This record gives sequence, structure tokens and C-alpha cells, in this order.
Amino acid sequence: MQIIKAYKFLRAYTSSKSYINTDLDLVMSMVSDLDKKCDERLKKRFNKNPYSKLFYKQANLKDSVFKYRYKKGTLGSELKAFWKNNSDDLFQKNYNLSQIKGKKNITYMQGVLNEHDIIHCINKLDSTPLAEVSVLAFTLGKEFRWSFFYICLASLFLAFKNSFGKNKIQGSFLFKVKYTPVVSVFRLIKEGYRNGRKTKWFLTVDWHSYLRTPIDEVRKELQIKEFPVWEDIKPKWYELLSHYKKIDSRI
Repeated sequence: MQIIKAYKFLRAYTSSKSYINTDLDLVMSMVSDLDKKCDERLKKRFNKNPYSKLFYKQANLKDSVFKYRYKKGTLGSELKAFWKNNSDDLFQKNYNLSQIKGKKNITYMQGVLNEHDIIHCINKLDSTPLAEVSVLAFTLGKEFRWSFFYICLASLFLAFKNSFGKNKIQGSFLFKVKYTPVVSVFRLIKEGYRNGRKTKWFLTVDWHSYLRTPIDEVRKELQIKEFPVWEDIKPKWYELLSHYKKIDSRI
């Protein structure tokens, strides 16, 4: 059964001819079915963590961030800026909290969605498709979900398709070897997963207690690792993003 689900999911994700034209609505419609058992297991694991008792009593982190003012450079300030500038996040749009029953379950899912955005913000990963791969790989370091695993796998396959033929990147031989899509995606998945494994499970961190702390101090205290591969690829990726948008306009 899992093999059939995997095939359908991978087929939907890799159905496009370029990097950014995937039928994401179709992909996200499959996520809840793929992750049902994983989510149940992760929730049980979280509920055994000592912080969970306090977590269920706290206000939604996102509500707290927008309710108060924070000094520039603090975690609260950076999160507020991230949420203001990334209101169309794919996962926020496709997880319908109104369909979840029970106050405790809703609170837990809000925490999961906030965790996803914190990974973006605190690791300085933007909301472009390639950075999203890094975020999912980072999450897999502590929370295994079939959908995240398949998206990373499908991203590699899609990157392979875009590494050759008329859609391939242009440049010197060394540039193409280092920044060809399949190599770039592999490097980002490897970096994200390794960093996620080495970092504390974000869902078990009391982020409320850090909102007024400078974000660099938070990174240091929680031993958040740098993303040098992403920082290296990022400027090239913005160029490639324009390249693939031009390809999409011709499809």
C-alpha cells in the first residue's frame, strides 16, 4: 500500500517540466494520507516530553508574536517580520485547522506549523522551493514523515531532469559541475538533514521564553548550525529561479 501511495505522490510531484511548476495542490492533498500514522507517532512522542505540559497551556506562539512589540534583532522581531513577509506559506495554506477536532489536537498542529516557520526563520532559509527542501530535510532529522521524505526524493529526481537537455543551466564547466540542480539539491538535503540531527527537536523548545532574546544568542544557546551550502548556492539559485520562470512561461 505504501508503495502505491509513494508512486502516486512522486508522480504528482514530478509531473512538471520545470522546477517550480509542480501541481502543489495535488501534492498537498496526499500529505495527510501519507503522514497519518507518522503524525500519531510523533504526537505521542511529543506528549511524553516534559515541555508538552507547559506547551498545551501556552498561547499560540504566532499570536504572542503579533500581540507584543519586540526590539529589533530579537527572535520575536525576526519571527514577526518573517510571518508578515511570508503569509502565503504552502504548508500554512494546506493544513486546515478547522477540520481538526479537539482543542489539544488543534494546539499541537499549530505548534507543528509554527515549528516549520521557525526552522525557516532561525536558519535564515527563505520560502523559495529550494530552501523549502532544506527545511524539510532539517525536519526529517528529528521527525520522520513520509511526505517530507518523498518530496526530498522527488526534488532530487526533478533536479536530475533539469540538469540535462534544453533546461540545463549555462556557465563554465566548473560552475555547472558545482551548481547543476541535482548536485545542489543533494548537497542541500545532506546539509539540512545533518543540521537537523545535531539540533534539539524544535517542537520541544519553549520559544516563548526566547522571544525577547537576540536571535544570534538563541542560535548560540541552542547550538544552531550554519548553512554554508545554502549560503553558497543562494545567489546562484535566484539566477536559476529566473531561468526556470522563463521556461514556465513557455510551457
